Amino acid sequence: MTHVTEICAILALAGTFSTAVQAQDAPAAEQPPAAEAPAPDAAAAGAPAVALPQSMTSDIADIDGKPLGKVAVAFTSSGMAIVDLALTDVPPGVHAVHFHTVGLCEPPFETAKGHLAGDMDHGVMSENGPHPGDMPNITVPETGALTLSYFVPGLTPELMMDADGTAFIIHAGADDYQTQPSGDAGDRLACAVMAAPY
Repeated sequence: MTHVTEICAILALAGTFSTAVQAQDAPAAEQPPAAEAPAPDAAAAGAPAVALPQSMTSDIADIDGKPLGKVAVAFTSSGMAIVDLALTDVPPGVHAVHFHTVGLCEPPFETAKGHLAGDMDHGVMSENGPHPGDMPNITVPETGALTLSYFVPGLTPELMMDADGTAFIIHAGADDYQTQPSGDAGDRLACAVMAAPY
């Protein structure tokens, strides 16, 4: 019985060794390829937004479509906008000029809606004024021609190029710089689309 027991033990060890060798020689299980990482989202990665314009220029026309000159706006790093007016054939006298909140110029130009106001009140004589779209009155000589420049605080490309755009308006009368919401400036003589709605 002792010899039989020893033989069985030897056979058992041989079988264990054979199984271990087979396990070592077996090829490793093939791993599935790693999933590719999704491309980073441009906004999440901090990609710059589409650049806003540093300036804009538009033609001014009266209710009959007659050209009355040009208006240009340049945005500066100081935060002040430079507004240049080059006018021709405008009726002589004192006129209010403003930027309005909708970029539509359909006669009689009520489509331009109210002033480009931000969160301010109208007029430099108002405690919470002026609007970003407010500017000093212009005095047009008998020739109807006038060229001038204004420095305008708070007038930004973001404000002018929002979804409803911006229009420039010349009024029939003068701005009194305090009456809400538009300075009692009278009818709208001329209009220019600075930025169209989108």
